[in-house]
Amino acid sequence: MRIYISIDMEGLTGISSVNQTDPSHRRYEEGIFFMKSELRFILEYLRTKNVKKVLVNDAHWNMDNLNLKDLNFEFLELISGSPKILSMMHGINEGFDYAMFIGYHSMANTINGFLEHTYSSYTISEIKINGKKSSEAYINGLIASYYNVPVGLISGDDKLIEDCKDIFPNSEFVITKYSISRNSVKLRNIESVYNEYKSAIDRMLSKNIRPIELPKEFTIEITFRRTDMADIVEILPIIERIDGNKVLFKETDFLRAFRYIRVVINLARNV
Repeated sequence: MRIYISIDMEGLTGISSVNQTDPSHRRYEEGIFFMKSELRFILEYLRTKNVKKVLVNDAHWNMDNLNLKDLNFEFLELISGSPKILSMMHGINEGFDYAMFIGYHSMANTINGFLEHTYSSYTISEIKINGKKSSEAYINGLIASYYNVPVGLISGDDKLIEDCKDIFPNSEFVITKYSISRNSVKLRNIESVYNEYKSAIDRMLSKNIRPIELPKEFTIEITFRRTDMADIVEILPIIERIDGNKVLFKETDFLRAFRYIRVVINLARNV
């Protein structure tokens, strides 16, 4: 059994402030504590299930939050740093039985979504794929499916899980917290959440979960937070301007579509 883990920070158990997720803030060490604790618990439980390999992709901020000295597991490999071509999903192409999305968060423009954003809180107001508002979980799930890897488990806030249940009907979910607003949250008891991870992993490993179906064509609509971001992105030949803040492009290959999304975001970020 080979497991791929993409781990973010905003949706982890115990995270209650953006300051805990920001490497420049004094409370960042709290975020690292929760990130290491949650991941270590999951890895320890996976070891009891005779999992042969786990590849962890650090998927938060500059993606260099984790250190192998804190994660001494013989079956573990760690991807650290950025940029990476597949970003939050780098390494998924190596072949895995299941992907797990840990500590994920609700998508940009979610009503009362705790620390809601989609790949860039600075630039992106909304991303739609074939008319569907899309979270990082959905985008990353499509990348996993591109490589024929099913998403077995997703953890994060209740708004994220609510959105994911229709997209990933056979996956397992762990709610780590309940969103009140963008900057307020009701945290769950850590031990209770960790116990739910055990049950969810047991159910995941007992199922035959399939990857989600990939559409044959992708229409990507991106709404920016400012019109000057759309101004600079409109220079790309693939881009069609829809209105002041919104652009559109089409692709038949999702991996290419994802790479265009990343290019668009990085162009807009530099305005």
